Amino acid sequence: MEFEKPKNKILDELWPVLVILRCLGKIPITKKNGESSYNWRSFHFLYSVILTTIYLIVWIMTIANAGFRTTWFHFILRPSTATADSILASSSSVISLIAKSYFIVQPFSYIVDFTLPWINLPQNLEILNRWSEFQSYFENGICDHEFYPLEFSLRRSRTRFIIWATVPSALGIIIFTGEQLAWDPIVNTFIGTCLALSMTFVSFMEDVMLNLHYKAVEQSFHLIRNRVRDFPNDDVTSNIARGWTNLVLLLREQNKRICKSKATHQLVWTFLAIILLTMYIFLVMQCLTSELGPETTTIAAVCFLYSFINFARIYCKCVAAEKLTNAEKLLAQDLIPKIVVCDNLLTKSELQFLHDVIINQPTTVTYGGITFNRGFLLSMISHIITYLVILIQFNVNQIVDEKSRSG
Repeated sequence: MEFEKPKNKILDELWPVLVILRCLGKIPITKKNGESSYNWRSFHFLYSVILTTIYLIVWIMTIANAGFRTTWFHFILRPSTATADSILASSSSVISLIAKSYFIVQPFSYIVDFTLPWINLPQNLEILNRWSEFQSYFENGICDHEFYPLEFSLRRSRTRFIIWATVPSALGIIIFTGEQLAWDPIVNTFIGTCLALSMTFVSFMEDVMLNLHYKAVEQSFHLIRNRVRDFPNDDVTSNIARGWTNLVLLLREQNKRICKSKATHQLVWTFLAIILLTMYIFLVMQCLTSELGPETTTIAAVCFLYSFINFARIYCKCVAAEKLTNAEKLLAQDLIPKIVVCDNLLTKSELQFLHDVIINQPTTVTYGGITFNRGFLLSMISHIITYLVILIQFNVNQIVDEKSRSG
C-alpha cells in the first residue's frame, strides 16, 4: 500500500510571505508537490535577477551621487543639490566626514543585504523542504500505532502591520530623494521608488521571513511541549521518550541550518547597521544643537527615520530569537514531573537526558560568535553610546582647534 507524501504544512504557512518576496525580486522560487525549488531558466529567476540588478545599480549610483564630489560623468552621475553641500560646508570637519561616510556606508549595507541572500539560495531551499521531515516524524515517528497531526498555524498579522507601517516611510524616502537628487524629475521619482522599496518593503519582508522561520521553530517547540504534557505518565516508555528527544534534535538541526545559512549576511549587515545607527544618532544630535532651519530639520527627520528602521530590524530579530529559547525552556520544565514519577530506569534516563540537553545546551540564534537576544541588544546600545561619546569629543576638540586658529 502506497502512502501519499505528507503535505509540508510549515512551508504552506510561510508561502504567502515568500510570494511577496518573489514579487519584490528577492526569492525566485516555486512550489510544487509540497517542495520548493528554483530554475535558473524560469521566468521568476530572470525577473528576480533583473530587479536585483536595478536595485544594485540605483544604490551604486547613490554612492557615486553622495560620495564623490567631482565633475566626472557630470551628466550621468550628477552631484546632489547645493542644500546638503552648504550644510556640510558650515559644519565642522568631523561632522562633514561622518555625513559623507554615512552616505557611502548606508548604500553599501543595502548592497550587502541584496547580494548575500543569492549566495545562500540553495541552503534556503533546503531549509524550507526540511520542514517536511520534521512534520513526518512528528506525525508518525514516535508511535507506529498513533497518528498525531501537526496543527501548525503562523499568525501573519504582524506581516500585514509591517506592510502598512512601511508605507509612510517609503513615501517619505521618495519625497526626500526627489528633492535632494539633481537628475530629471522622472529619474528622481524612479530612483526614489527603488530606494524606498529596497529600504522598506524588501528589507522588512526579508526580516519577516527570517523571523517567521524562528517563529516556526518556537511554535514547534510549543507543539512538542503540548504533546509531552498531555501524554499520560503511566504510558511513557523509553521509545516514547527517545522519540521526543529525536523531535527536539530534529528541530535543533533545523535551527542550526537557518543560522548557518544566514550567518554571513546577518553578521555583515548587523556590523554595518551598528555603524549607521551611531552615525544617525550623531547627525541628529548635531542637527538639534544647531539652528533648526528647514534643511536642517529635514536632515534630522530623515536620519531619525533611518535610525528607527535599523533599530526596529535588530530589535525584532532579538525578540524572536529570545522567544525561541524560552519556548524550549518551557519544554524542559514540563519534563520534570514526568521524570519524578517515572519508575522505569531506562525511561527515566531518556527523559533526564533530554532535560539535561535542553538546560545545558539551550537552542539559541547564533551567527558566528554572536547570539541574538536582549543581552546583545543592550550590549549594542552600550557600544553605540561609547562611540557617540568618542565622536562628540572629537567634534568638540575640532571646533576648539578651528576657533583657536581663526582667533
